[in-house]
Amino acid sequence: MPQTFICDHCQSCFTASKSSRTGKRTFCSVACKKAYTADRRPKLICLQCGKEFARDISRPIGKTTFCSRTCLKEYYKTTNTTKICPGCDKQFITANLKSRSNQYCSRACRAKFSRDIVCEACGKTFHFNSNKVRRYCSRECAYQPFFRDCSGCGQSFQTYRSCQRRYCSNRCSRMRKGRSKLEVTIKDLLQRIGVTHIEQVKIATYWVDFLIPEQRIALEADGIYWHSRPERQESDARKTALLEKRGWCVVHITDLELKHEPFPVQLLKERITIPRLMAG
Repeated sequence: MPQTFICDHCQSCFTASKSSRTGKRTFCSVACKKAYTADRRPKLICLQCGKEFARDISRPIGKTTFCSRTCLKEYYKTTNTTKICPGCDKQFITANLKSRSNQYCSRACRAKFSRDIVCEACGKTFHFNSNKVRRYCSRECAYQPFFRDCSGCGQSFQTYRSCQRRYCSNRCSRMRKGRSKLEVTIKDLLQRIGVTHIEQVKIATYWVDFLIPEQRIALEADGIYWHSRPERQESDARKTALLEKRGWCVVHITDLELKHEPFPVQLLKERITIPRLMAG
């Protein structure tokens, strides 16, 4: 049913349906809506021509210092930047529009201090003007498929040339450089007992230190310093609940237990035997 409204811009009365209201404001026409919005935009002064213009509300304040793209280009053409030549350490002036490309004060410095580098992928010699380290002539050479031997297991895996990855998986990385003294001790004890086990196995989103598949035991080596913290205890509780839900019996051994135990082999035997007896 048509109703009578008052325009928020020109204050005139008009008749329209209730669905014509847009948000919290009511306008009699599109022209009144545009005029109302333009009157309330922040006013700025263009840095090039000095003309006052309304800022676009959708853009940040620092990005609207010019009224148009033409003024933006003219401003950067007329203003200059002082830089220091990386070759001869001399100050020189360059236009702001070309400040990124002009790194040297002259062509003589560019030719004298630039380097010729041999691409490690294709063997092509290319010219490089920066002091940064560059090993490849193009993105195609840098991201070319490349096979490398894993530093952990020695298996060949595929990567790209510019990548410094040394391991084929996170498991190899953890076994190679992330193994703690407690994990090394427990591994030695398991080998002395003669228990078949697997190191660093990922189940869902968690890594398990040792798995004993025959007995369905997940053996965790917990350092008391880290695992006594409240946030770590909450994470360990979620990890234990997930493993038990999937049918694994979780056994925790701390570094303090092995430190004060005169017979660590007997302690480990008891820990991995009791869950088997309870399951039976």
